Amino acid sequence: MMIPYMIEYGVPRETPADLQEKLLTTDFSDTEIYFHVGVERTGTKYLQKSIFPSYKKLHFINKDRYPEAKEIILKKEHKRYLVSMELNLNSHFEVEVNDFLSAFPQARIIMVMRPLSGWLVSHYKRIVKNGFNIRFDELWNQNGESVFDPEEIKYRPKIEFLESKTQYPPLYLIHGDLRKNPLEFLKKLADYVGEEFDESTVSLKPVHTSYNDRQLKALRWVMKYVNISRSKPYSSDLRNRFYRLRVDTIRYVVMYLAKIVPDSFFSNQPLISKKEKEEVADFYQEDWQAVLDFLEK
Repeated sequence: MMIPYMIEYGVPRETPADLQEKLLTTDFSDTEIYFHVGVERTGTKYLQKSIFPSYKKLHFINKDRYPEAKEIILKKEHKRYLVSMELNLNSHFEVEVNDFLSAFPQARIIMVMRPLSGWLVSHYKRIVKNGFNIRFDELWNQNGESVFDPEEIKYRPKIEFLESKTQYPPLYLIHGDLRKNPLEFLKKLADYVGEEFDESTVSLKPVHTSYNDRQLKALRWVMKYVNISRSKPYSSDLRNRFYRLRVDTIRYVVMYLAKIVPDSFFSNQPLISKKEKEEVADFYQEDWQAVLDFLEK
């Protein structure tokens, strides 16, 4: 199946030969490195913007500086580093983690997970919000004729991969715990990386606002007539900025108007059908139970 657009997740940048040689010949035994793989739709941006920058005992390398992470750590200007990325659960996950661990095999991994039924629904809503007019079954279906291969995004193989590659036990966290008991979640994270935790200074304010089905339905209706995808169609950065400004203005005006237009404007058809949600939940039930069983060991 051909998808009428591409969602870019990127590929690891090839490490220059001279940098690779320096990494292989440098002694990092006195350096602590934590790698937050930052699975998308699991509170990653909240941690990157509200929590990690507040850590005082770690030098934080955020997502924007990730391409230079190897060079930064190689300088050894600090004893302890926290590197945070925002990976997807497709095959790029293993490729990127393997690339990082090949440079820093002693890195300690942090991974946050959520049930794939909720993860896929959240992903789909974000894609629609970003101006891509597709059906849910184009993002995911059991036949694999979709953006995501249904087998490729399972957690159990990811955990087995991490367990086989890391020198230290990774920290696995559940996204639902961040929502239900955020202070306990954040305390567990701080303890793992050796940071002090003062709950009185922690901001629990969400970084991103969620959007309801009315707003997303309105966007899908507009997309029938206007291209408002948050893409980069031009080779010029300046033209892309103006393009983004235009489509973002349209998107946010539409989402605002969706709050006040009559209900009769909207179809009764849900954005994602109950059958589709149940199909996803049933497909990944065994995988998620395997995750919970592993964490209870």
